[in-house]
Amino acid sequence: MTRMNKRQFLKYGGTALGAGMLAGVLGPIGARAQGAGLTVAWWGEGDQNKRTADAMQAYAKASGITIDPQGTNFNGYWDRLATQVAGGNAPDVFQVFLATMAEYAARGTIEPIGNYLGSVIDTSDWAPAARDSVYFGGEQYFVPLGLSTQPAIIYDKTVLEGIGITELKPDWTLAEFREIGAEIAEALSADGEQKFGMDDMGGSQTVLEAFVRSKGVNMFTDEGQLGFSKDDLIEWYEFWDEARAAGVAVAPEARQQGGFEATGIIRGVAAFSTAASTKGLQGFQSLSQNQLEFNPWPRYAADSERIELVTPVEWMVISATSDQKDEAAALLNFIVNDPASITAMGISKGAPVGNALRKQILESGELSETETKIYNVVEEALPYSKPRVIYPPGSGPLVGPGTPLIALLNDQIAFKQIAIPAAVDRFFSEADRNL
Repeated sequence: MTRMNKRQFLKYGGTALGAGMLAGVLGPIGARAQGAGLTVAWWGEGDQNKRTADAMQAYAKASGITIDPQGTNFNGYWDRLATQVAGGNAPDVFQVFLATMAEYAARGTIEPIGNYLGSVIDTSDWAPAARDSVYFGGEQYFVPLGLSTQPAIIYDKTVLEGIGITELKPDWTLAEFREIGAEIAEALSADGEQKFGMDDMGGSQTVLEAFVRSKGVNMFTDEGQLGFSKDDLIEWYEFWDEARAAGVAVAPEARQQGGFEATGIIRGVAAFSTAASTKGLQGFQSLSQNQLEFNPWPRYAADSERIELVTPVEWMVISATSDQKDEAAALLNFIVNDPASITAMGISKGAPVGNALRKQILESGELSETETKIYNVVEEALPYSKPRVIYPPGSGPLVGPGTPLIALLNDQIAFKQIAIPAAVDRFFSEADRNL
């Protein structure tokens, strides 16, 4: 019988090739692992939890290692994880988010993985957008789960064609976005029922980031401070305040709380909405009979450079307190590089980080129409993508998760509870305190 040492197992155990090679050696490795197992925590909405659990099950089947899955929804995830970390009982592997990943790295909560990347975790074919996202403070910590563009500007093509708008240019400008929104609002409200061109995106961190990047600056600097000015934020809030006043953006009293089902597109009161990333189209499309499509966030002006952001939306990390770090690294390699995992997760974490794997699956003919759109928008945006600066420790209260200050102030402006200059002063004051 073929024998494999631990290093060989870790090298091959997370690949499709390894699944076959492991058939003869799962007895002793599986038996040892069965006693300990790996705890893995993540968040998801809709079918994302099931899909991630299916990927974990595929790895358990291939490796013989027991997985204790701890999937939950986004809002419940963070309190639970904070309690586990504070109690010294962090999962072996857990998922992090843009506004929290630096916090965990800075506190020494997660394990640097430089020794695994390129060896146990194969990064040889990753897109640069994936490789660039693993660093904090010069150390490598994060394993990206997939690629999407941020933000996703989703529009209802059926509605637009119904009012005579047959095409949107990918290189449109902010002024054109506003003009088209006004045209939609006027057409949809012609029967006397007030409708709008677009959802109010003024509280969206990802859309604000796209706006400031379109002006040539980053959300944050390499030194961990705000990368944009008060004037930028004033301009941002004024854009949405004027859009609401003109009936172009959904009025505050017409908004609803909730997920995708509460957006203007799904409720039929607007034709443009946004998701944190393009993989969100799958959730939108599952709730609509109309044809939904993407367009990039508009350029600031006609002479502005087109700047896209192709990036992971979620990452996984290894706990610094885990006593099974090698096994955790092998799991992460499987999750991001193995076709069985990619098949199980579908588009729930974005398009695969590996260029060849992404191309192979795109050309397989096995993707749904919606999944194909998501893959294609990533490929189309890659030539225009510029990496972001990772959000620094202390950015969470400003830009998320939960209800961050950027969204709270937008709501207060919308309901005339605060003037825009005062809101901007407060944001920058809180930034000085937190960053």
